[in-house]
Amino acid sequence: MLNSEIYPIFIVDGLSFFDEIYTFKTEKGIDFYVRFVNASHYFSEICASCQMVHEVSFESTVRNGGLDIKISNTIRKIIYLFIVKHESPVMFTCDSTDNLNHCRNKLFKNWYDQWEQKDLFQLEERTIVFDDYILNLGLIAYKWDPNIKEYLKQIDAGSLG
Repeated sequence: MLNSEIYPIFIVDGLSFFDEIYTFKTEKGIDFYVRFVNASHYFSEICASCQMVHEVSFESTVRNGGLDIKISNTIRKIIYLFIVKHESPVMFTCDSTDNLNHCRNKLFKNWYDQWEQKDLFQLEERTIVFDDYILNLGLIAYKWDPNIKEYLKQIDAGSLG
């Protein structure tokens, strides 16, 4: 991906080690925030290796600013840069409270499919059904991550939430 295909990326300073926010502004002046927070609350307290997993989320100052491929490219690049910088798995969650979970899940999968050096990473997906909603979950980690089986074991054991 060329730098001309993404927006300039900035990191918000002053956050804790467990939180990191990246921001960028589109040509239309829309501010985007991509946040990474420690996701250990999703796992059992006995899962020491799960302490390095981060959950990613993003939001903008405008609900629908129209189609702009540079937004997708920039968010995709930020997720990639975060994983490389921290050597930390990233989890994305898409809940069904607004019935858009499948759309968001597909978006994350498409971003992953378009990654640079994708052969270094793996995407593991799970669907967790609760009484009143569904949670689609994806975990992106290096293929060599020695703890991937433990992360998935915790998820499959139903220790989330």
